[in-house]
Amino acid sequence: MKVSVLCFDVSSNAAGRAHLLARLLSPQYEVQVVGLRGGAGVWPPVAEDGVRYASLPAGKLPGFLASIPALLRLADGDILYASKPRLPSAGIGYLKRLTARRPLLLDIDDWELGFFLSGGPWGTLGRA
Repeated sequence: MKVSVLCFDVSSNAAGRAHLLARLLSPQYEVQVVGLRGGAGVWPPVAEDGVRYASLPAGKLPGFLASIPALLRLADGDILYASKPRLPSAGIGYLKRLTARRPLLLDIDDWELGFFLSGGPWGTLGRA
């Protein structure tokens, strides 16, 4: 059985969490980390640790939309495990779940929206 761990950016420290999940699953499953790549390659601290990565160059919206079909093809696991609830991870997971009827697990270790709301008027509103 294969697990696709979905990561929103394999070239950033977000790959650290996805890598940890992949390592935890690898004794019992075939595992591959799938995601976009904002930099030149996989995040260096995890790049040479035996976990398989499949990635595509990242693009901002609306360009990201063109990469969705390729990401859906790369996420070919029997189980999908989305690391961090972002569009390129959980969003792809939800689409794959709908189109291929694969089970989807979400790993939420941070309140991702909190990073966007911490500054500006939304941050002020959130602290009121």
